[in-house]
Amino acid sequence: MEELLASVTDLDVTYKEVGQSFSDVCPSGYQPGHYVMELGKSEGTFERAVAALEAWGSHQTRWTKVFPEFPSIVVGESVIVMIGFNTLSIAAPCRIVRVVDDEDRFGFAYGTLPGHPEQGEESFLITRSSDGSVTFVIKSFSRPQGKALRLASPISQLIQSRVTKQYLNAMENFSLIHPSKSSDQGRQCPEAGVFRRVSDTRKFVDSVRRENIAS
Repeated sequence: MEELLASVTDLDVTYKEVGQSFSDVCPSGYQPGHYVMELGKSEGTFERAVAALEAWGSHQTRWTKVFPEFPSIVVGESVIVMIGFNTLSIAAPCRIVRVVDDEDRFGFAYGTLPGHPEQGEESFLITRSSDGSVTFVIKSFSRPQGKALRLASPISQLIQSRVTKQYLNAMENFSLIHPSKSSDQGRQCPEAGVFRRVSDTRKFVDSVRRENIAS
């Protein structure tokens, strides 16, 4: 993974419509994706969801992981998204192209790099409305990279749909864990006051990831 990541660090993304996954309009020639999950409105839900997404909790599933393990959420950061299981996994190089971080919104978008089986972009956004409701939104536009992959487009779309549902389920699990509750194994969500301490959040996300993989 180190070699693959190093080989794409200085390369450009493989599409022109950078940042368009945050738009309501899908660029022409791409397959759109739009998924919404209500995470709730209880106290601390927004903070827990932001902390989990900031530590890539959405990608810590049985189907997916990222390399490096906890990349920084900054524009220009390159990552490898691993999809699948062990030797059957696909390495998909991506780069963070947009970051949103304000009082009631947090998220980022990454785009495809050379070596990715598709062209396009995907965004992950947590929002908090005026009534306190917290929502997790995933938007994407993509198309297969190369003729052979275009022929396998229905399979690709099925895999992408399954992976996206894994992202949604992971974030839902994090939002449901109350800071004061701990499991039989002693796992405990960081208290609201230290959610921005990345080391604490990473430990928590990693503990949940291990449980998800084991289950």
